[in-house]
Amino acid sequence: MPKLDEAELTRLTDREIAASGIGSSPAALRAYRDLQTAVYELQPFDTAAVQSEAAAAAELAENAGDLANTAQATGELAQGTADSAMTRADDAYDLADTKVTKNAGPTFAAPVAAPARTALPAYTGGAAAVAYDQAEITALKAQVATLTSIVAGLITDLRANGALKAT
Repeated sequence: MPKLDEAELTRLTDREIAASGIGSSPAALRAYRDLQTAVYELQPFDTAAVQSEAAAAAELAENAGDLANTAQATGELAQGTADSAMTRADDAYDLADTKVTKNAGPTFAAPVAAPARTALPAYTGGAAAVAYDQAEITALKAQVATLTSIVAGLITDLRANGALKAT
């Protein structure tokens, strides 16, 4: 059987193939171009093989579309699951924020002494004698006053930072 004459038929361009409804995917275009090659250039008995290959290529393109749709649906499902998990995590965080309380121990009143934030001096008092003298008592009172002002500063700072409850 003789080959068909190109003058009798017109080859379609890729744009015309896509516009015909066959599709514009590379597989569809290649399959139609192969079919045209078979019609114009190959022997007639080769045309059936090319048509079979073109049908297989079209089926592959359709399967690829189905797989893409499945992947899209799976992605959307995963996104929904992630959004749901994020909402549950936000709800748990909000619930924990309102239910968890910290206990800083007993309540301290504001100190009466003037706060001092100086270095804590070492105690320099001497050994106590059998009979206390005026100098020993004065040194002890000064040390107690220093300790009181430093402890007052410590309590004030702890209360200001939320480590101790205010009355």
